[in-house]
Amino acid sequence: MPFTDTPVRLARLRRDPVTAATATLVRFPPGWSRTACVAYASDEEFMLLSGELRMSGQVHRPGVRVRVPGGTPRRASSTPRGAVAVAWFTEDPGVVERLCRARET
Repeated sequence: MPFTDTPVRLARLRRDPVTAATATLVRFPPGWSRTACVAYASDEEFMLLSGELRMSGQVHRPGVRVRVPGGTPRRASSTPRGAVAVAWFTEDPGVVERLCRARET
């Protein structure tokens, strides 16, 4: 996961050979955080299986499916007590930091 000092554990569940869409299991350790503004090029949906994820001023909890359109800035992300999530990207996510900068100006 880009722009973070604490690594997360990833297990790819599926990758479409044509579109590069993926399904990935993500384990965030307790205390994980990312202060940098980051945007992904593709759409993402995720659902927490355990823990909570704080992102862009919102708190996400288990069982709720969240959709984040491609190019949407993500700010101040953290998992104070850790979390496990399933994430789906519609294509190769590709980090697009410049989109964050463009939307901040």
